[in-house]
Amino acid sequence: MAHQDTERRRTPRLDTRSPVLVHLEDLESLTTTRDLSLGGCRFLHMTPLGRGTPLNLVIRVDGCLVQASGRIVFEQRNADEIYEVGVEFLSIPDEDRRRIERLFAKQE
Repeated sequence: MAHQDTERRRTPRLDTRSPVLVHLEDLESLTTTRDLSLGGCRFLHMTPLGRGTPLNLVIRVDGCLVQASGRIVFEQRNADEIYEVGVEFLSIPDEDRRRIERLFAKQE
């Protein structure tokens, strides 16, 4: 899949299965991440959300809640009729960024 091509990634990704609250203007849903990086995340969703759509996320990272705003950069329906959604973070508080950095440090 093109979105998983490591040559295109600006930041390394960590496979994770963490709860994430997805908040769009008129929709709020709970799902699970598939991967996480300092630059964004990927999660599964039952319905399409729309490429380019801005959204806010609350992700559980190592027992803490991390908040981020971002935009959807890709959306692909898989064989199970579920959408893989890739998000680029546009804004994340410094302390929340440090929490993600610490998570990566633990994996090394």
